[in-house]
Amino acid sequence: MEIEMAKSTESAPDEFTAGSWTIKVSGFEPSTFELQLKADGSVTGERQVDDMRGPVSGKWDYDAPKLTLDLSSELGLRPQPVLYEFELTDADAQSAKGSDSDGHKFKLHRA
Repeated sequence: MEIEMAKSTESAPDEFTAGSWTIKVSGFEPSTFELQLKADGSVTGERQVDDMRGPVSGKWDYDAPKLTLDLSSELGLRPQPVLYEFELTDADAQSAKGSDSDGHKFKLHRA
């Protein structure tokens, strides 16, 4: 007898795919990112912190369950490096949540 198992939404997706994503970061220096994650691993988009907005570029990688965003954010006079490495949980094709060891919480939604 074959038993069908329902896919759990309480775990990281096997594949996190490229596309347009909105990422809200809470914790130290809350930010909202509107990012275009490209299939070649590159990233473009914008970051908003309070009332400041600026361009973002860099690269991304997903090695289940860890998503890495290695970005350069231009909010002030000079570009700032922004590196997030966090585990995705509660994920499906349109959204995910996650956290990192620095106390940040992440909410991701496909734009």
